[in-house]
Amino acid sequence: MTFLEAYLVGLGVILGMMALLWVLSLVLRNSSIVDPFWGTGFVIANWLYFALTPDGSPARKWLISILMTVGSWIFFWGLFIWLLDTPMLEGWVFRWLHALGIGS
Repeated sequence: MTFLEAYLVGLGVILGMMALLWVLSLVLRNSSIVDPFWGTGFVIANWLYFALTPDGSPARKWLISILMTVGSWIFFWGLFIWLLDTPMLEGWVFRWLHALGIGS
């Protein structure tokens, strides 16, 4: 498989996944489901390109793929932890939970 063919296949897979995610966001009426997908999308694209490009140094390919996977996980986990400590305005979910007597 040539370089261009591999990237065109990857482009098709990524566009297909994003289109399915978009349809799901329309069904759920919640476009925020796209945000957590970015890190997963990078990891999926990385391993797809790893599989589609047999040329190159195997050690380098493994190193880059593992670092990309772990790096994405660490970045988005850190972002999640940071957002947990970020003060947010009280929304309808919290008002609903307080009305039920759940939480402080």
